[in-house]
This record gives sequence, C-alpha cells and structure tokens, in this order.
Amino acid sequence: MKREPGIINGKVPGEKRLVIVDAFQAGPPGFDLLVLSPKAAGVGLTITAAGLDA
Repeated sequence: MKREPGIINGKVPGEKRLVIVDAFQAGPPGFDLLVLSPKAAGVGLTITAAGLDA
C-alpha cells in the first residue's frame, strides 16, 4: 500500500500536527517516514514510537 509521508512544517496548525504524529505512532511496524522542519520539530513534539523497531 502506497502512503505519503507525514509532513509537519510551520504552516501546519497544532491540531493537525497531533493528528499526523498520532497516525505516525499508530502505524504498522516497519519503516515509516515523518518529515519535520527544524522549526516545527522544536516546539514540543514528542515522537515516542521512533526507533522502537530498530
């Protein structure tokens, strides 16, 4: 199944950021991609699922 990666940048509102992060963390095991701009990533995002399947 082809999916577009989640993208979070300065134009994405807070509520939408949470939806994108929740979808990333709830995704199936294996490789996934979440693109964060440095500015957006530095505003309190916590990605707990990143690296769990490494």
